[in-house]
Amino acid sequence: MQRKLTMLELLREELTKEEQDKRSKAIKAGLEKAREQGKILGAAHPGHWKGRRERGFRKAAKASAIARTNRAREHYKVMIELIVKWQAQGIILEIIADRLNRQGFLTLGGCPFTQPAVSSVFRLMGRKPVRFLRIRRICVKCHESYRVSRKKWVSKRCPSCREEGK
Repeated sequence: MQRKLTMLELLREELTKEEQDKRSKAIKAGLEKAREQGKILGAAHPGHWKGRRERGFRKAAKASAIARTNRAREHYKVMIELIVKWQAQGIILEIIADRLNRQGFLTLGGCPFTQPAVSSVFRLMGRKPVRFLRIRRICVKCHESYRVSRKKWVSKRCPSCREEGK
């Protein structure tokens, strides 16, 4: 239920509106007069922002970077042990990302892991990410064990047998 205003309250409300309008018009007229006289108002006058904007921006950017790094380290603290273990085994970033996703881990942004996301976690830890999976294969011709990177999976022969076959 809405309360009815008395005549005195209505009159007081009307007077305050009139006073506000009068004040507003006076201020606008004064500002206009100052502009006509060529005065520069507010923060627009020359030299006001000299050094202030850049200094504040640099400070804020540095503080923001530190805060983001700390937040990321805190978020990835649980996963780092797994990632280091898998890296020591020579597993490539794509497979590490897939394993993290299967275990239900998400990036700081709440997205599934990708190869670049795992790479950035490595850089955050101060380590160099493993680019290729190094595994051992058995040559189909001489039955010797040899190391192969993921790029060379096409061939099933060791390097010496490949050279002999040419």
